[in-house]
Amino acid sequence: MRKALFMALFIVACAPLAFSQDYKRGEIGGGYSANWVDSQGAFSTDPNANGRDLFNGFYVNGGGNFSRYLGIQAEVSHNRKSTDFTSVTGLPSQLRGRLTQFEAGIKVQDNAVDTKVRPFARALVGVGHSSGDFTVGTVSGSDSENGFAGIFGGGVGFRVNRSVDFVTSADFNPIRMKDNTTLTGGSNWMKNFRVGVGINFRFGSK
Repeated sequence: MRKALFMALFIVACAPLAFSQDYKRGEIGGGYSANWVDSQGAFSTDPNANGRDLFNGFYVNGGGNFSRYLGIQAEVSHNRKSTDFTSVTGLPSQLRGRLTQFEAGIKVQDNAVDTKVRPFARALVGVGHSSGDFTVGTVSGSDSENGFAGIFGGGVGFRVNRSVDFVTSADFNPIRMKDNTTLTGGSNWMKNFRVGVGINFRFGSK
């Protein structure tokens, strides 16, 4: 009798733990991306500017989870900016920049179905493609290059229901460009910072 009572109590105690192991095996999401690109002030109308310029854009990502806490993620993002100005010769001018990235790596978070606040950390690496073009009067030119890109950071997901999370993120986004100086103001490394807000759709309970 005593053993039976002990087993019953053990099962009751473990039931919440077993329930919490129910997690989603995959997710796909997207949203708005704001990237402060380390352009050394290339897109500012202030000739003394040497900081970052805000590029607006979007991201789309997806991934799968090996366990309740560990998974993989792949992401595509695109950000762009344009600046109109008057050249020193008085000609109407425009500078345009675009930054597209493809990365994949590891994501750590609590994937349990009933978790209401879901912090996460991630480390992704891949390729960044930068391109820029300018027009000064009737003269124009362009430049583009591919290079190493990384996303290192994380964020928080807030449960809307069993299949949808509202997600915020903040990441350090270094990009190595060997020759392209249109977006970097002459520097090889772009030490960018990026934030995002969006929606994740979670599927495949395990």
